[in-house]
Amino acid sequence: MKRHLLAFVGLLPFALFSQQFSSNCVDQIKFNKISIPISPFATWYDIEPITFSCNHNMYHMEIEGDSAYPVYSSFSYIYGKPSVTQNPIGNLNTYTPDLAEDSLGNIYHDMGAPTFRMGPYSPNALIEESNWQKYWVITRYDIDQHLMNFTNPSYTVPNAFATWPAHGDTTLGESFNLAPFHDYNTNGVYDPENGDYPLIKGYKCVYAIMNDIWQGTNSTQLPYQLNLEIHKMWYSFDCHQDSALTNTVFVEHKIINKGSQPIDELTYGNWIDFDIGGANDDYIASDVERGIAYAYNGDMFDEDANGQYGYGDYIPAQAFGVLHGMKRPDNGVDDGVHHSIESSYNGYGYADGIIDNEYFGLTSAISNTRGGFSWSSDPNNYNRFWNYLSGRWFDNTPMYYGGIGHISNSTTNYETKFIYPGDSDPNHYGTSGIDPGFDWSEDLNLNQSGDRRIFAATQGTTLNPGETTSILTYYTYGRDRQSPGRFPSVAKMKSFVDDIRSYYHANQTPCGTDFDYYQAHQFLGIQEGNIEGKVSVYPNPSNKQITISGIEMDQALVQIYDSRGALVMNVQNPESSTFTISHLEKGVYILNIVVEDGVVSKKIIKE
Repeated sequence: MKRHLLAFVGLLPFALFSQQFSSNCVDQIKFNKISIPISPFATWYDIEPITFSCNHNMYHMEIEGDSAYPVYSSFSYIYGKPSVTQNPIGNLNTYTPDLAEDSLGNIYHDMGAPTFRMGPYSPNALIEESNWQKYWVITRYDIDQHLMNFTNPSYTVPNAFATWPAHGDTTLGESFNLAPFHDYNTNGVYDPENGDYPLIKGYKCVYAIMNDIWQGTNSTQLPYQLNLEIHKMWYSFDCHQDSALTNTVFVEHKIINKGSQPIDELTYGNWIDFDIGGANDDYIASDVERGIAYAYNGDMFDEDANGQYGYGDYIPAQAFGVLHGMKRPDNGVDDGVHHSIESSYNGYGYADGIIDNEYFGLTSAISNTRGGFSWSSDPNNYNRFWNYLSGRWFDNTPMYYGGIGHISNSTTNYETKFIYPGDSDPNHYGTSGIDPGFDWSEDLNLNQSGDRRIFAATQGTTLNPGETTSILTYYTYGRDRQSPGRFPSVAKMKSFVDDIRSYYHANQTPCGTDFDYYQAHQFLGIQEGNIEGKVSVYPNPSNKQITISGIEMDQALVQIYDSRGALVMNVQNPESSTFTISHLEKGVYILNIVVEDGVVSKKIIKE
């Protein structure tokens, strides 16, 4: 039975608010301190020359204030095995710069073309892809402003709201309901002029839809399809007092089986080409407990290399992690953590008292080196991609704990799924419960540092026709700007990862936001209760204090949010109706007053 592999690319943004981008350019979009390139194909390319270049000359992950960058490029891959072999149509993207042919005679093209078609699934590729070569950028602030103003006759619905891909064209076989939205008037149809708005996660979101159905006779358009529709959302939280969130971008993939056959062994993976500044002196590692693969410098000073700036003495570390991977098959019990791939040492929902809510975390991490050993070289057909995504080498041999991890030079015969875990696996999950007796890292190996890449994956589920699964991954950057060397930044990055995992498992950030869809109508109190006309706030504008009148405050919750959606004041059952705001910066804020009878929202201005 053939395994089918699909490749696409991704990460993303903050630049212009409430925009729908449609062009033939690669845009560099900013999420807090992190900027990531995105094209109308929603891909992050690693090809030269860049096909869609326009005005920007850097197409890597960039960090505000740094001249160097930590990641050159990153690709996402989806693997699956249909229960019934399909006809050889569709698309597969391989890493090789030349055309390659596998033992079955299947032809694969290079990375110069995007792998997925943009737009929703449509049988026989009936949609006009050029109509979907776009993505949408939405912020919570945009949504708040929309809800506060949509009834104003002079208000114009922003383009990103007006074109939000809430519905497909059913005459072309597309699903009627596509991108999520809040149905303000509950009529089942997205109509933003009547108060409907896009549902996003975090503070800032970038949204794109793609599928794997290809049409055409060109033999370089590759032979396989899984009949998938993928909704991709990049997002970040605007929580400036929290360094972990300001240095992290989240990436969610909602994967829908639109075909008629189950897809077995569904696996999602990322290939990351880490460049910690100068790319010739890097190390890689995995952290089994935290569920991350990461890169750091291999020595104490990062030089410039190959035209890339180095970081010098203060060298960052960069991680890729899985928060919520593939769902474990239901078995009617609340599974605990144990030493096998059927469990997930770093997963979600294990041993929490809830039946059948377990999700895998990071299940494998293995290195890939261009121009290095033949058994770790670039994959050139779908079987070799699958080897890497399942934690095996290019030549389909297992990874062994110790040495360089290959059977040709390993110090044990213990199979493992995690490259260079150091001391991060005290319960020996990666070696199926076997204690190898020593820690394994590039530092302890005294490896020669160099240009490093890694495949990191989450695997293990069957996706039946019509079913949906969601994968949540993230990229976290850590740089200690006070302590020189490499290990202080590794420690900082790991502390950020610990915070991110804690926030996700608690579904709460320090700024009062969660990882669910933003329900702005609840936040703003639109059509909530009957007390709006009774409440007044004065003086407004104010530079010192505000007073709330017309309501009993002793049982109220008073919250103030800034224009970015960050919670800046939170007072439960206040003893006074007067509140000091002199410590706030000048600007516009949203005041929420929550009482038993409803919610009141007021705009206040701090002078």
